[in-house]
Amino acid sequence: MRGSASALGLLVAAVVACGGKLAGDATPSGTGGVGSGDADAGTSSGSPTTDGGPTVDAAADCTTANRCLVTLASGRNTAMALAVDATSVYWVEYGDLGQANGAVMKAAVDGGTPVVLASDRPTPSSIAVDATSVYWTDQAANYGGGGKVEKVPLAGGTAVTLASGQANPGAISVYGTNVYWLEILGTIHSVPTGGGTPATLASGGPGSNKLVVGATGVYWINEVGNNGSVMQTPLGGGTPTAIVSNISDLSGLALGSAGLYLTSAGDGTVTMLVPGAAAPKTLASALLPGGIVVDGDAAYWANQSQAGADGSLWSLALAGGTPTELVSGQNIPQSIAVDATSVYWIDQGTGSIMKLTPK
Repeated sequence: MRGSASALGLLVAAVVACGGKLAGDATPSGTGGVGSGDADAGTSSGSPTTDGGPTVDAAADCTTANRCLVTLASGRNTAMALAVDATSVYWVEYGDLGQANGAVMKAAVDGGTPVVLASDRPTPSSIAVDATSVYWTDQAANYGGGGKVEKVPLAGGTAVTLASGQANPGAISVYGTNVYWLEILGTIHSVPTGGGTPATLASGGPGSNKLVVGATGVYWINEVGNNGSVMQTPLGGGTPTAIVSNISDLSGLALGSAGLYLTSAGDGTVTMLVPGAAAPKTLASALLPGGIVVDGDAAYWANQSQAGADGSLWSLALAGGTPTELVSGQNIPQSIAVDATSVYWIDQGTGSIMKLTPK
């Protein structure tokens, strides 16, 4: 790895936005569009509807390490990404090939029947929430310029298109009064959360994915082949800067108060890039890490499955120390989110929305 953290300011803001074996003490080796804002013509109006599919199984396994593992929703075989607020967990479900049967969903964090917030979408792929709305990208006609950025009130109602004509929009984030997203072919955009004319902030290059936003700028992963870089541009846009490069198969990116947190499936590492550092510091190794998220206390990441249900979730205190395995026995865990008490993720192999308390 090599790079520079000079573009990363001090005190960057944190953004994030029952089955299985629990193990509390196991450790790996390591250290401590243009958008008019008009109502969309697709289905999503009036009150939200309950899902016609499987209901919630909220039975908990609380047998090990004083943690409870809960299945909040099951049968969600095309769930792609999730987000959480104080009351609900939200996720997007990808549509089948050539069919507009994707959806935006939510369920109460304490359990209940899943609710459909928006349906008849081709390919919703990423999601974010703020105090009033749920936002998502829809790739639509992959790479063909038919993609959209949309939003709907948290309680449900009429969906609004914030941007259209997008070429395969992917990762999305909300920061302040703006929504930020990237086109996977390499352009970063923003638009006010209330609607308006989208702005192009930067061209990130082919292979762009993963996006986080904070007071110091917009950060994303740009990967071509196995050569991964973390790129940065100011909130108002500008020339992108590579703040770290030459990392193999970058798989996760999070922004915390002390710096950027990265996972590399290629290197098998979880690292942190602090302001002023020449290269990331390795926090944990000997893993196959995927998505990562950070709160005020710790970093949390998914260790991807290699053969069936051998995936797991881990945490590491921001102050340092030894990584802790929170739960094992997971089948392709991805898209992690946290609230004040719990950690949530999609267990893609079983099509389940999962919750672990306490985190």
